[in-house]
Amino acid sequence: MQITAVLEKLFLICLALGLTSRAIEKGVEAGFILLAVLFGLALFFSRTSWNTKGTFHTIQTFFKPWENKALVLAIISFAVSSYNGVNPEYSMKQWQQVLAVFLGGALLTLGVKHIQNETIEKLAKYMAWAGGAFSVMILLETSGLGLLISEQIRDLDKAPLHAQIRSFSSVIAVTIPFAWVYALRDKSLIAWVPSLLMVSGAFACGGRAGWLSLTLAFIAFYFVYDWKSLVQKSQAKSLYILHFILGPAFGLFIYKTMVGDSFFTKRLELTGDEAGGSGRTDIWAFTFDKFLENPIMGVGVKGFRHLDFSTHQLTSTMHPHNALLELLLETGVVGTFFICTFAGVGFVKLVQAMLNKRKHNQNSDMQTALILCFFAFAVCSMTLTSIFHAWWLTFFVVLYVLSLKARKI
Repeated sequence: MQITAVLEKLFLICLALGLTSRAIEKGVEAGFILLAVLFGLALFFSRTSWNTKGTFHTIQTFFKPWENKALVLAIISFAVSSYNGVNPEYSMKQWQQVLAVFLGGALLTLGVKHIQNETIEKLAKYMAWAGGAFSVMILLETSGLGLLISEQIRDLDKAPLHAQIRSFSSVIAVTIPFAWVYALRDKSLIAWVPSLLMVSGAFACGGRAGWLSLTLAFIAFYFVYDWKSLVQKSQAKSLYILHFILGPAFGLFIYKTMVGDSFFTKRLELTGDEAGGSGRTDIWAFTFDKFLENPIMGVGVKGFRHLDFSTHQLTSTMHPHNALLELLLETGVVGTFFICTFAGVGFVKLVQAMLNKRKHNQNSDMQTALILCFFAFAVCSMTLTSIFHAWWLTFFVVLYVLSLKARKI
């Protein structure tokens, strides 16, 4: 096997592990993504001759698409917002992290660009089995059969399950479309095991944002996927529906057993304390009011936590739990316009690539999976964590980098 073929597989495996390893300690996912960057750079150098002229041409090419120009303007506007925000010193440090994530994405692009088309499609298989493996860890953890996950992320005095475990449901929602296309295209029953484990794990860890996003992604996938491209369409649809009946039932049973009837009911009724994630509408109303006070440039990256909360009783003072409101509050209409332009144009081009594939009766699984991944990411971001948290922003950046390849294969 050629060294480049090995580098391609290692690159994709590390990407898959990086996107699904939120179940372990914080920072593990960053380690896998960093390895992916290194393998990607090695792949880039193995297939190109490095010279100054080529480097200048690569930079020049990057600025040709106008959505990339919008990204640069967005990052600059984020810096201006942070420099003039409520806590410039803190916000500028957070802006540097945001910049680092996007620069990491640029380096990932170098690797993705040089992966063979037939190899990139194996990512679905790697993502499926990586997600399935980490879901087993979550199921063991929540069922009390073992502590494969560190005790540090369990704090039973605060909540039955730590927020890091609950956020794994959103991780599953964002990555499971790859597992679905893998199972449908593989045609074997064993290929459905990762999807079943991932759905069960998502519902067992108690993240309501993930529950909602996963359910909506399941419904959307049913209508978006190119079923007519399958030989046994009826059987495939039946298995697809069946796994989403069994998975949630098993996962919710484990979760209810773990947390008890009282807390389980509170989670379903959207009531409870701060750990239950209640009070979202109050936080959103407060955020929108503060946005109107400084609508042009905002209060700076992660400036929400430095606002005056003395006259409000909010369940969270860390971030708005809504990506759009957070962008408006912290980067103003200027930053929000540029970053939404960047994301929107990229998404439209991905949809066009999928439709073009189907027009010519070609396999559009990669494009379909990424479209549903972006959809799930958007839904989760409307209630979940800060869009500027490095671990969550990384999902968007990696998916966008993969979409650049999907638009050209």
